Amino acid sequence: MNFLINKNIICFSTEDWDTPLPTNKKQIMLRLAENNRILFIQTIGIRKPSANIKDLKRIFRRFTEWRKGVKRVSKNIWTYSPISLPFNFLNLIKNINKFFLEKSLLSLIKSLRFDNPILWVYNPYAIYFIDKIKYSLLIYHCVDDLSLIPGADKEGIKKAEQILLEKTDIVFTTSNVLFEKCKKINKNTFSQPNVADFSHFNKADVKEIVIPAKFEKLKKPIITFYGNLTPYKIDFNLIDYSSKQLIDCSIAIIGPYWEGEGRDEINQLKKNKNIYFIGPAPYENLPEYLSATDLIILPYKINEATQNIFPLKFFESLATGKPVVSTPLPALSDYSNLIPMTDNYSQFVDYIKDLLQHDSPEKKLMRLELAKQNTWEKRIEEMDKIIQENCRDAFIS
Repeated sequence: MNFLINKNIICFSTEDWDTPLPTNKKQIMLRLAENNRILFIQTIGIRKPSANIKDLKRIFRRFTEWRKGVKRVSKNIWTYSPISLPFNFLNLIKNINKFFLEKSLLSLIKSLRFDNPILWVYNPYAIYFIDKIKYSLLIYHCVDDLSLIPGADKEGIKKAEQILLEKTDIVFTTSNVLFEKCKKINKNTFSQPNVADFSHFNKADVKEIVIPAKFEKLKKPIITFYGNLTPYKIDFNLIDYSSKQLIDCSIAIIGPYWEGEGRDEINQLKKNKNIYFIGPAPYENLPEYLSATDLIILPYKINEATQNIFPLKFFESLATGKPVVSTPLPALSDYSNLIPMTDNYSQFVDYIKDLLQHDSPEKKLMRLELAKQNTWEKRIEEMDKIIQENCRDAFIS
């Protein structure tokens, strides 16, 4: 018997529902929505705002979304964009935001009949807005150390997370580093790394798939990175070095990049004639792009921020059947016997050259088999079992 059936779930996210790239939050909520009702609270902010154009546009967009109220995006999923004043780290502002968000949530719970909900929290700040909600279960899904994001209110996030860890019923983490940190405070902490939508990304292994026009003119072999070009996570210098050493290859970059921090590095990459910025691709079309590629790279920096992450694109990339080369993220260390990993630039390029020439059907099969074992459907089943075994009180209606 499954526990996660016919439940009301309120998800406090760190992202918006319509973000252009797939996220673990959206993947999990989409699957939970097959048997449950979901109220997805879009991000209430984790960074201190600045006066730049990007932040001003975001504030205006958030105000517009808030005015629209709750929005039904599918049969069992509603989204809501709460309005909140900037500078939430100030006590006065935090109390004002708390008052209005609590009032909005209680109104939504009543109007949507989200009685006795499960609170599924990604954003630690949510702990300040749930005092008046009568909930059945509090889950903290820790997928990153948010205090390390540039511009974040570091101390404020740490304080909120400490309170959340002390109050929550169960904690899921996506990396061993996050697991060890949370386990010190909450004994009901369980490691649940990110996985993939195997059936979706395995479409890239179908020969009849239509290749996007943007890829048809690229010189083979094609090396691809897809995802956010986040400056504090992605090693631009490694991409630059690789392109200069692999002049007979095309390097395709799929996804958005920041307009502010990292602009100089992006402009440098644009000077390389064999680097092609494809731009964001709709999630449903990603397999078409990846089908045309010959090798996928995961060029992450190795630093304080990335020691906490398990890239969503790891198992997604394996599901395509394509060879993969990565930098040695701590969370991926268990897979170093299957996927070559190094942060040495020269060796990184050597691994690419070797796989382009000597990849084999046997290696491909091993990648596909590993990806098949790590799907969102299996992850939800594991989470459901953990909840049943450790939170039996939540069964009592």
